[in-house]
Amino acid sequence: MIEEPFDPADASCWLARGRTPAHAAAIASAWRDFPDLPPNAPAAERLARGRERIAALDEVASALPLCRTMERTRNTRLQQRTHLRVWLDRGYGSDGNMAAGHIRWSKAIHGLHGKLGEFTARHVGAAPSRGHLIRVETISGALASGYAASDGTPLAPEFVVSSKAKIRASIATALRSFAASTPLMGTLARRAA
Repeated sequence: MIEEPFDPADASCWLARGRTPAHAAAIASAWRDFPDLPPNAPAAERLARGRERIAALDEVASALPLCRTMERTRNTRLQQRTHLRVWLDRGYGSDGNMAAGHIRWSKAIHGLHGKLGEFTARHVGAAPSRGHLIRVETISGALASGYAASDGTPLAPEFVVSSKAKIRASIATALRSFAASTPLMGTLARRAA
């Protein structure tokens, strides 16, 4: 055991404890730049020192991985289910052609709406009978009628969602379906005429 006084700002103390010269110099430099304050130092000095240290850590914080959280959740059933749910929500399904991409969400005064490509889906409000009415519109603001899924099934630009909790998921599914759809030929002929 080493008996001499230990000065952490002195690189030779770190060399005596087995550090490499480059590592010893880096540690000593850090201690010189941010020395410890005595316990009886005024609170203002201790707070200022804390702010300096936090600012120094903020510069390198993005390089520090969240290893504990990553290792704790890696390949657990919860993580696998979450990945599958995200994967399916983004349009990777075996039952149809869905569009991928980032849906831009906003909640205006008049309700929730999302945008994907040239389409906007809005929560209009209460449906005439029961539930919540959702409308899909084109970029011009017109109802997105005349679009068909990849199997030729026409897509309805208005639909009713029974539960308020399902509105966001229903809007996302509708936007992905419309963004992957094609206009019906009859609609194209009418537009061209």
